[in-house]
Amino acid sequence: SASVEYRILSANGEVHWVIDHAQPEWDPLHQRVRRIYGALQDVTERKRAEHNLELLAQAGRELSTTLNLRTIYTTLHRIIQRAMSCDFVFVSRFSAAEQLIYCDYGSGPRGEFDPLTLPPIPLEAEGRGTQSRVIRSGEPLLVSDFAAYLRTTDNTHYVDEDGQLRPDT
Repeated sequence: SASVEYRILSANGEVHWVIDHAQPEWDPLHQRVRRIYGALQDVTERKRAEHNLELLAQAGRELSTTLNLRTIYTTLHRIIQRAMSCDFVFVSRFSAAEQLIYCDYGSGPRGEFDPLTLPPIPLEAEGRGTQSRVIRSGEPLLVSDFAAYLRTTDNTHYVDEDGQLRPDT
């Protein structure tokens, strides 16, 4: 018997991982394989879980070596890019006393940029804004249509590929 693991592309363009199991049936009289019984098993979720566990393990190894914030931020950036496609990575902090959100790290298609070029953002009302929702709820936020989501914000800043503020568009 044999098992082979490989990727396939579905009709809708999604990548799936499968294991192809094959068991030959031998014909001793004719000294050849009579037929092969087979089964295909979708193992996409298992492969995703393995990938995510490896990313977490790698993050733990890399992040446990330093307390330097710049190193931590650049390491997080690399890990995020391995996990998903993204053009920009921002790391922000919230000042409860000032009710302001400050950018501590920023990187775009052309590399890191000075986060001090970005003004602080006021904490928005309940149910408004992206960072404000995360701060108020304490829960992560995954947004698939960011352009549509921006309509829920009161304070929007547009950043070009060099990390410079550009006029609202």
